[in-house]
Amino acid sequence: MAWIAARSPTDIPPSRYRIVERGRRLEVIDTRPGGTRARAGRPEPMEGGALPRLSTVKFDGTSELLTARWFDDHGPRRVTLTGETLRPVWVGLALGVAILIAVATFFPMALIVIPVVGGTKPRAALRSLATGWLDRNGA
Repeated sequence: MAWIAARSPTDIPPSRYRIVERGRRLEVIDTRPGGTRARAGRPEPMEGGALPRLSTVKFDGTSELLTARWFDDHGPRRVTLTGETLRPVWVGLALGVAILIAVATFFPMALIVIPVVGGTKPRAALRSLATGWLDRNGA
């Protein structure tokens, strides 16, 4: 209550907690007597949320793709793909991104379709298509 005498009635009281950065981590310290330091544990790694990793292209023109469960039913696995197989994929991805940008720019209400495609059944169908494509074209 010592802060009441030293400050005007419109000032807010000092904060009870102080935040300090130690070793690239934030720690919250209770400044009142008898307070304890709150320590957060190390965060758990996310499972299955990683993007697919395409390793460097080898001298024979092949490349290895590390798949994940969110787009491959048989994942995670390492699939070897040739340059002839990957070229249509990159072209399709570029066209898809261009179409998405055009739709977002000129018809933003059409983006309502994206959550529908993200539903359980359409996502399972797209995942089975991707798995079939990887089974046919991967070695």
